[in-house]
Amino acid sequence: MKSPLMGLVIMFISLKPHECCEASRSSAEVVEFCPENERDWNEAALRKNCPSISQACRTSSLAYHCVPNHFLNVTIEVCAVPKFIVNGRCTEYNEGGGVIQANQNTNCGVFIENTCPLRYRSTDTYKYSDCYKLVVRPTSQSNTEGRDLILISSLSYSFSSTTVPITTSVRFDDDQDLSLPLALGISFLGIVLILLAIVLFVRRGLCRKKLKQKRTKSDTEEGSELKISDTDNV
Repeated sequence: MKSPLMGLVIMFISLKPHECCEASRSSAEVVEFCPENERDWNEAALRKNCPSISQACRTSSLAYHCVPNHFLNVTIEVCAVPKFIVNGRCTEYNEGGGVIQANQNTNCGVFIENTCPLRYRSTDTYKYSDCYKLVVRPTSQSNTEGRDLILISSLSYSFSSTTVPITTSVRFDDDQDLSLPLALGISFLGIVLILLAIVLFVRRGLCRKKLKQKRTKSDTEEGSELKISDTDNV
């Protein structure tokens, strides 16, 4: 039987990664580009000042990262626990988990220049800048939209049971052609009205048929009664 003290220790250990991830998520920020050399990287790290962020990680402090997100549609500056990336993958920031990890959908071993080694530290991502070229950014994206995109991506990831995203987000630009959705909506409404008219017509026909049968039955019964009455009079 486990003692109460042992239960508290297990609960504390299980809470630490979650609290660490929350601290990392609060520092995430979409940026237009990431540093591609050591000098710029160190300057950005100094500006971000990740060691000053209060967090519950005891095994490792948060460090500056600038990497693509899981869906490869933005680059994110974030303070996160460093990881070793293996098997020649690009580094990603997983918004749903709030952690740095390898993007299993990439292979930076095929790059002509700056080929990733089989094992490297996530804080050395700037050395393999071709990974940034894999990012396909949405057009006309503001900082607010980028922040929303992180939240949408997190939600999509949390509902997905696999590491491959099915969808990320739906965006409607101001100049998007809405004629097709409008036409589809009108067509659908027309079909509904036609079906409704058919149902009313059929019901009306059934009502008329039942009324006619009722009248016929009533006339028959009335004729029978008259015939019986004439017989009795005779």
